[in-house]
Amino acid sequence: MKQTTKDWLTVAEDDLLAAKTLASEDRLTNLVSFHCQQCLEKCFKAMIEEQDKPSIKSHDLLRLQLIANIQLSA
Repeated sequence: MKQTTKDWLTVAEDDLLAAKTLASEDRLTNLVSFHCQQCLEKCFKAMIEEQDKPSIKSHDLLRLQLIANIQLSA
């Protein structure tokens, strides 16, 4: 695994930890949602990096998912 990929996953893990930590506070659900979105965005960007695709500056999760070629299931 490339170092840049590892770096993306490390910061994604930080966002996940932040979301889990904030989840116990009812009035902070907006921050929990934000950190969950950030975690997923960084995971997609890690996959894009690992696949040697050009980096993209976007927060659009659907677009990043398509570029990363990741299939999600319910």
